Amino acid sequence: MSGSATRLSGIRDFVATALILGALGGLCPSAVAQTVTGTLQGTVTDTTSATLPGVTVTIRNVDTGLVREVLTNERGFYNAPFLPIGRYRLTCASTRPSPSTSGSIPPPRKR
Repeated sequence: MSGSATRLSGIRDFVATALILGALGGLCPSAVAQTVTGTLQGTVTDTTSATLPGVTVTIRNVDTGLVREVLTNERGFYNAPFLPIGRYRLTCASTRPSPSTSGSIPPPRKR
């Protein structure tokens, strides 16, 4: 066999091997990890934008009814990892009493 014929034979064998491996790769399950969960996180604030620690955040999947409850930390932050992907409704409830003012506050005086 001449040098060019040997070279062509080697290229042909390489291409055939690559095609076979590619075809077999298509039959194998994907090695890439699939994500089937997500994370909901955020900060609970009041109407003045002050953060609210100790608030229970209830996370309900509207399609399956799955419920997860998490508590906000000292900065009002909550984190709910590993939730199945879907549509959720969030509600917040605090066991702490709302700040209130007793009596009346006089209007500011004009100077």
